[in-house]
Order: sequence, then C-alpha cells, then structure tokens
Amino acid sequence: MNKQLIHNFISYCQSHIKGDEKGEAHIFLDFFFVALGCEAVMKAYSFSNDKDILKQLPELNLSLATKEENGENVQDPGLPDWIEHKEEFESEDCVRFEWGGWKLKE
Repeated sequence: MNKQLIHNFISYCQSHIKGDEKGEAHIFLDFFFVALGCEAVMKAYSFSNDKDILKQLPELNLSLATKEENGENVQDPGLPDWIEHKEEFESEDCVRFEWGGWKLKE
C-alpha cells in the first residue's frame, strides 16, 4: 500500500467531501480504491501511477464535460451501455445507507 496515495485520499476527503452521500459516493469510492492501489480503477480511468491522481481526476472531468457539451456520448457510472440485460447483474443483497449510519440490508 502506498502511503502517499492514502495521504492524498485523506487530504482530498478533508478538503472536498462534505457528506453529500448521493453526490459524492462515486468519487469517494473511486479515490478510496485508487488509494488502496486498485489497479483496475487506475486502468478504467487511464490514470498513470506517475502522475498525481488529484490532478488526473479534474483533467478527466474536464474532458468528459467537453464531450457532453459537444453532444458526444459519455458513459454514466454503473454498467456499460452495451450490457443488454442489466437485471442479470442487479441484486438486492447490498449495503444501503440509512439516516444515522450504514447497515446491511435485511
């Protein structure tokens, strides 16, 4: 585990994560997995281990915003658009947020 990545993650959260679970969950988890060294996340976003992740993410966001403004298709979070039967990958067996904290769905 790279201590600098963990430090970057903590610094980012302290500066930018304000508790908006709906709006911040995706970005929080992305940074969390990257901080833990999850190579799949790095590859999915075409991030480089040689560059600061906190600089790469705004660059990615800007490029996606530009594509949206130009009418190009931008993939939403979740399963890719080319998956035809998404229900085959969905489950109710998950952790859900309830006001007051996290708990396993019963």
